[in-house]
Amino acid sequence: MNNALMQQDQSPSSPSKAPPKTTVGAGPAQADVLHRLTLEALADVDSGQVLPHQVVQAWAASLGTDTARPLPQA
Repeated sequence: MNNALMQQDQSPSSPSKAPPKTTVGAGPAQADVLHRLTLEALADVDSGQVLPHQVVQAWAASLGTDTARPLPQA
C-alpha cells in the first residue's frame, strides 16, 4: 500500500469504510479462485489430509541444499 493510502486510511476524519478485502487489488475472478482454493483446503483438513508441521518444516529447510527432501505427501 502506498503512503498516501496509508495516511488516508489512518486519518481520524476519514469516513467509515467497508472492511478491507483479503484480495487487495484482485478482481472478482481472482477472489472467486481464492475462495474456491480456501474451501478445498478446508475440505482437506476436514478429511484429515494434513501433514505435521515438523514434516513441512524439515522439507522447507532442506530446499536449496544437496540433500533436498521430496515434497511430503499426505
